[in-house]
Amino acid sequence: MLQYHSGDKYATPATEAKAAEYGVRGFPSIYFDGGNPVIGAGSELSAYNAQTSKIAAALAKPPAVALSATVSFSGGITVTAAATNTGSSTVSGLKLYVVIYEDLGTAEHHYTVRDVLSPVAIVSLASGAVQQFSVKSSYGGSQSNLQAVVFIKSASGEVLQVALAGK
Repeated sequence: MLQYHSGDKYATPATEAKAAEYGVRGFPSIYFDGGNPVIGAGSELSAYNAQTSKIAAALAKPPAVALSATVSFSGGITVTAAATNTGSSTVSGLKLYVVIYEDLGTAEHHYTVRDVLSPVAIVSLASGAVQQFSVKSSYGGSQSNLQAVVFIKSASGEVLQVALAGK
């Protein structure tokens, strides 16, 4: 679960832009698969139940693509990824996203977003085809506790697959 901060000391221009994109009105706000929001905490039990039911529904879907990723911190931050169409038909209109996050070592801040890279278009991916990607981050802060999350979204905004790239 990536933590996009807004209006506090952990916010960045990229996280403020993401909060504006989703029209976030309060915290915590959770968006599953690029949508399906659970807004505000309410009671902890009701928030937990709403979140777990959405996670279970997402996990029950067979993936349309497979995704693998690695990150290198030599000479900057470079994320490489490979997307494979695991379905029986061609997929198109997909975008690959890369988010760099930092583990700040506290219970509330393990997945603090530091950089959101521009999405990369996947024009078309035939059944069984593999497409390779390599993207660089310009994040200039400490790299000691950074990792990356790579995900693919459909044209409708649904997240189809996610991969973690870490140390």
